[in-house]
Amino acid sequence: MPVNLIPMANSSIKGSRIPARFLPGKNESGLLDKLNVPQIDITYIRSYLHRTKAWRVEGYYPSRPSSKKAKEYRLNINGFKAWKIGFKNKQQTPVDITLHFRIQGKYVPGYDYKQTYSNLLPDMEAEMVVVPGLKMVRVRLDKVEVHTGSNLLSSTEVRTFMPYWNGNFVFSFITACLLGVSFLFCHTYKQGIPVHNSTTNWIAILGFYLAFWEAFNITPVIIMLLALLVGPFFLHDQVQKIALMVLGCFYLWAVWRKRSSIKDFLIGAFIH
Repeated sequence: MPVNLIPMANSSIKGSRIPARFLPGKNESGLLDKLNVPQIDITYIRSYLHRTKAWRVEGYYPSRPSSKKAKEYRLNINGFKAWKIGFKNKQQTPVDITLHFRIQGKYVPGYDYKQTYSNLLPDMEAEMVVVPGLKMVRVRLDKVEVHTGSNLLSSTEVRTFMPYWNGNFVFSFITACLLGVSFLFCHTYKQGIPVHNSTTNWIAILGFYLAFWEAFNITPVIIMLLALLVGPFFLHDQVQKIALMVLGCFYLWAVWRKRSSIKDFLIGAFIH
């Protein structure tokens, strides 16, 4: 059974000026410490959730009049484990970098795959993106090869599985529950504040739903940022303000570590 990986090796941006610690995605420093390739610097390895969005035709509604019948569409969102690997060429000549992977899964037999970044110029940076096209698979990095032309400069054995934190859903769900419980407690706790405060209700409901949707990969970050900006002006209790700021920042951090770029971070999954 062939494995469909999305080749994205040469679509990367060279010369990134953003330090690796500020890039989206989860920094996999443990694997980075194990890699020592003489001809190149591997500057960062970051795992993230690659998203695909497609509109699926649902069909027609027979109850509608013929003049108003139209196809109904549903937005399908899928998430795949993915990694971004940053390189810098230390040689005085252009090099080609080849990564050899082993794809393994419960329903997928062992499958060898390699991905190459070609013609990396001296002292230049590049990024290789590895996106398996299947869910529930493990990706093992077996070897890193560096070529210049037809000459092999080095071959470094790795044989280590690409790390990916699988607690994103649990962390997001706990954040949503904490938002809901904290605002429910603050709202019902009488401390000189009217219990039936409609603005407080809306902010509480909004914060809970935003965090709950994030667990399912729907991330309208802009709305959360607006809530963090306007919330302190409408919430009159100090406990409520602190809860909104702390849990809102946890929400933004949870989204940041699962995204691949600032653009991907800011755009919610429901925006096509």
